[in-house]
Parts: sequence; C-alpha cells; structure tokens
Amino acid sequence: MYNKNDDISVVLTDGKGEPKVNQYNCYNTFWVITGHLDEFSLNEKIIAKTISINKK
Repeated sequence: MYNKNDDISVVLTDGKGEPKVNQYNCYNTFWVITGHLDEFSLNEKIIAKTISINKK
C-alpha cells in the first residue's frame, strides 16, 4: 500500500537561488548543498534536513 510519508526527495544544489520554495507537502527532503550552510539562499524555514558537502 502506498504511503506518501515514505516519499523522499533529494535536492542537490549550490545553495544559491530562490529565497522561497514550495515544498508541495513533501517533508522528507534532504538538501545537499555544495556551498556553506550560512550562504543557503532560502530565507524561510524549510522542513527538511540540510547537509553541506563543502570541503572548506
């Protein structure tokens, strides 16, 4: 049986872009950012896990 709570989204980004996004009721989201977390362009709180892979 399908359960939307099992859906997972992975967003690969440099962290620069829109200050706001529509999560489309998908809250199992992992934002993988190549930049620093403090430079992440989203100004609003998102319900997700944010991970930086920056080696600096």
